Amino acid sequence: MTTHKLISADSHIVEPPDLYTHRIEPKYRERAPRMERMETPTGRKYDAWFIEGQQVGSLGAVMQAGQRFEDPSQIDFLGTWEDVRLGAYDPQAMIKENEMDGVWGACLQPSQGLFWYRISDSGLLSAICRVYNDWIADFCRASPDRLKGIAMLNVDDVEEGCQELERCAKLGLVGAFIPVSPLPDRPYRHPIYERLWWTAQDVGVPLLLHIGTPRIGVPGCEFTINLD
Repeated sequence: MTTHKLISADSHIVEPPDLYTHRIEPKYRERAPRMERMETPTGRKYDAWFIEGQQVGSLGAVMQAGQRFEDPSQIDFLGTWEDVRLGAYDPQAMIKENEMDGVWGACLQPSQGLFWYRISDSGLLSAICRVYNDWIADFCRASPDRLKGIAMLNVDDVEEGCQELERCAKLGLVGAFIPVSPLPDRPYRHPIYERLWWTAQDVGVPLLLHIGTPRIGVPGCEFTINLD
């Protein structure tokens, strides 16, 4: 009898509040994304991500797992860190929750991290990607056969992006996001990306495109957040 293992190919973690401020290199620490506790005019508290003083999404937007089945009327974009399910940021808890759903393993993708591709400062974006890649690699080491991490790449500088891709492969990450649209003056048909394509092939890491991840300045995207 053949035993099949169910794999989730599209699971998303929820990034911890101190992920970037705790790990990012010192020169970017004051500008790193951070989570802050806010309050609505009616007094409801919620957590939101900020970068350089500007709010960039609320935590509630990425922590509604299960609500559409349990009570769709409760789905909104507000929420606090205390309400996030443990399995969204703790690997052992994630494995237990997966088992409850009959899932053996999962490919893990970022949540709030997808929105950082709108950051205009390429150096800051690259630093954020490195922080996330280190964290998700550590996360997956808790059960490397069942948890597989997807990296984040900034490809503004193709050579730098390739070096990070090679580093991520050594960390054990099994895929890497690139922005769904790169910088407007360098579309993916540009020959500059040949280096990226063959690097991905050489290290055996597939490149992924995810909705909502264009670089800043790309026209015609239905998801727009001005981070300037």
